Amino acid sequence: MMRLLLLSFLFISVRLIAQDSVFFDLKSALENPVAVKELKLKKERLDAFPSDQLERMVNLKSLTLKQCEIKSLPSDLSFLSELEYLDLSANQITEIPSGIGVLVNLKFLDLSSNEIKQLPSSIYSLLNIEALVLYANSLEDLSPRLAEMKKLNLLDVRGNQLKLISKKELKTWLGSEVNLKKSSGCNC
Repeated sequence: MMRLLLLSFLFISVRLIAQDSVFFDLKSALENPVAVKELKLKKERLDAFPSDQLERMVNLKSLTLKQCEIKSLPSDLSFLSELEYLDLSANQITEIPSGIGVLVNLKFLDLSSNEIKQLPSSIYSLLNIEALVLYANSLEDLSPRLAEMKKLNLLDVRGNQLKLISKKELKTWLGSEVNLKKSSGCNC
């Protein structure tokens, strides 16, 4: 009985510690930036990417800045090199800086519902990426360099202005296991 109580206490303690590392507002996250492992901001009026604040969050693994009215990203993203999850969906981003390539631990990248017209070649350096969500942008083309992303198993390019790309062509680039979301301009 005592063991069961001790295990229950440890389980609850671990859950509380894990929950303490998730923050839903920038102000409280900045009170103890080293403790922040996950930051989820939605509908915050940021205008600019909060680089100065995020640089202090050295243990940050997951960052969501959804519908935050961000218009641009800094060219140097090296302070986010430990990130595994990045959601910048539903902003007003028009260009992805070449510095995106330093996020080598990234597994999930959501850039959907922005105004991105092209991807920088450095994005193909994200060799650990498993999901790349580019839904509802202004992309006109994709590169065969997608084949370099060997772990990619979800590519969502719906709602773009892609020149006609066949499913066969994408499957050749990406391998047969990748899950393709249908797109206008993609004959998938």
